[in-house]
Amino acid sequence: MAARSPRESAHRRAVGRAAPGVSARRGSVARRRQRRGGGSALFRSFDHEWERVGYHRRGQPRHRRRSTVQLPRVEGCRPHPHRVLPPLPELQRGRLQQRPSLYRTARRPARLRGPRSPAERGGGAGLLTARVSDDALDPRLVTRARGALLGLVVGNQLGVPTEHLGTAKAIYEAFPQGVRDLAPPPQGSPFDDDAAMTLLLAESLAEQGDFDAHDVAERWVKWMKQDGRGIGFTTLRALRLIEDGTEPFEAGRLAHNARAASNGAVMRCIPVALRYHDNVDRLIRVSTQQAAITHADERCTWGAAAVNLAARELLHGNQHFVEEVVHRLQGAPRALVEAIRRVPWEQESELPISVAGEAGYVVHCVEIAFWCAMHRPSLEEALIFLAEAGGDTDTNAAVAGALLGARDGEAAFPPRWLEQLGAGRGVATLAERLITAASPKP
Repeated sequence: MAARSPRESAHRRAVGRAAPGVSARRGSVARRRQRRGGGSALFRSFDHEWERVGYHRRGQPRHRRRSTVQLPRVEGCRPHPHRVLPPLPELQRGRLQQRPSLYRTARRPARLRGPRSPAERGGGAGLLTARVSDDALDPRLVTRARGALLGLVVGNQLGVPTEHLGTAKAIYEAFPQGVRDLAPPPQGSPFDDDAAMTLLLAESLAEQGDFDAHDVAERWVKWMKQDGRGIGFTTLRALRLIEDGTEPFEAGRLAHNARAASNGAVMRCIPVALRYHDNVDRLIRVSTQQAAITHADERCTWGAAAVNLAARELLHGNQHFVEEVVHRLQGAPRALVEAIRRVPWEQESELPISVAGEAGYVVHCVEIAFWCAMHRPSLEEALIFLAEAGGDTDTNAAVAGALLGARDGEAAFPPRWLEQLGAGRGVATLAERLITAASPKP
């Protein structure tokens, strides 16, 4: 027998001996299969890889073929090649290469549905959930709606006795004990113009189902002829034109005085926020339309929209509403927008409550109401403060009371005020009717 070289002998020993934990018979079968060239291609590739790589110990480097990946092997187990996934599809002449189909058909993804309204998207943010049916109204929304309408009526009636006194000093001299209770109304005239025109607008929205300018104007004209307590000059001119046959919006344009922008349109606008709290575009449109019947000035129409936008946010639990309101007031007069923007940082001493010659100015009224809703934690104290501060006390307290009621709900009112109001139960029921009549979700 010819002598073997040391290298050949080492090679034969490496190939011939079995791995630890593998029987000698199994190793001999693999060697015979290799010599014969028989067996499947899969086994041939395994055997070839085994003989080329040899037994691998953990922690030692491993040689890899391009088409296989060797994983660390448990003692006594043969290596198993794992195929590498093919590369991502490449663009070829404008088309994607097709990958092999999955072993089962993929399911069609479910239809995604995003939030549609603040009430619907606010489940996780502390906001109100969407109304499913008339019998499933969120109780928080109901109590805030009732509070908004009650706040307007209560604030108006609280501020009526001090309306024409002018300054806080004059009010203190007339009421040294302060203004704490609602004054009883005159016989046959249960409400001042602020509350009367508000409730008539609310009744029209509840009965008609939507805003009808002619129906609203007719109700106001009828009230003017039968009562008309506290009616303002601009409103009086417009309603007399309507009584004579002028179209409502044309009457508001003809009654407009370019030098005056009174608060007669914002004092009555809160029913629109209750009726269209779930439709912001409709809320803005109807707010400006109801204002334009008597007050065509842009500061008045946009002021009503601003108050209702704030009330809408408060109804849905957002007490930091200024940014959202300003965002919606695209195209509004600059004076109104700037007044709203300074509310978060404004001090009480800076409020334009009793400014000589500017009592009843709509921009000041909106600014005061926003400030109270943001900075006054107590509804009762805020309304008493406005009733004793001077200026247009009844309207300032009415608009602020509407926002405070929308923020805090019906429970925030002192029981004595609801007893003194007398008609409080009917007012709260009317507010609930408006919420129930809100537009259904598309």
